Amino acid sequence: MAVVLVAGGCAEFKGSPFTDILTESKRNWNATNIAKIQNLGLTDHFKIALISDTHSNYNDLRDVINVLNARSDIDFVIHVGDFTNQGYNYEYDYFIEAMEKMKKPFVVVIGNHDSVGKGPSLYRQAFGSENFTIEFAKTKFIFANNNRLDFIDEGWNAQWLENQVQNSQAKYENLIVVHHVDATNPYYFNEKSISDFNRLYADDGVNWVINGHLHTFNITEHSNYKQLTVPRVENGQYNVMEFNAGGTNVWYCQLRKCEQVSR
Repeated sequence: MAVVLVAGGCAEFKGSPFTDILTESKRNWNATNIAKIQNLGLTDHFKIALISDTHSNYNDLRDVINVLNARSDIDFVIHVGDFTNQGYNYEYDYFIEAMEKMKKPFVVVIGNHDSVGKGPSLYRQAFGSENFTIEFAKTKFIFANNNRLDFIDEGWNAQWLENQVQNSQAKYENLIVVHHVDATNPYYFNEKSISDFNRLYADDGVNWVINGHLHTFNITEHSNYKQLTVPRVENGQYNVMEFNAGGTNVWYCQLRKCEQVSR
């Protein structure tokens, strides 16, 4: 019996999900959208939408995008991370393709799932640095990569975040830190790190710390600051935050139905 070998050799498999090759050609999404946000002429009264953990929920993500596009009161959108399951290139492409339909300016934080394998390289190609800021009026957002376990090989440390927070002390009315993993997570951080994060946020003028990762909505009161956990996008879940001189209003939403949960 003859055996025919259809393929052989070591030719590059260009369709491999394990490479850092993206099909989507647009790059530097965060920098492009930060420029759009800064050109809006926002004051310290503004409203944002927050979505998170959209992996495996592309239909729900598209539904939420359609809802947000129809809202005239949202200034910009933050995705708090985990838009892929395994950090594969095709997952990045699917997500970018979906987000291209978003008519609001948006920025994207890297999550732990997005950091697997070639994920960090793919993220930098598509969105830029994992650590970045947005400033306007007397407001500053600090977006930090805190996926410690997934960046051990790249020498992850919290120094950039610490410097940003401490150098912003007393300069802003709204100082908001956004990272994917909750800073009180004992799986990611030891007791000293958790204590250091809490002290940093409590002592240096942070108003809100925003994270995803846990898939459920929650607001936690800490000493001198509040923590918002943005729910998974499943079933159209997202949050809206309105910042104004009187404080911050927060809504929990499922598509077009929103309930105010904090003020």
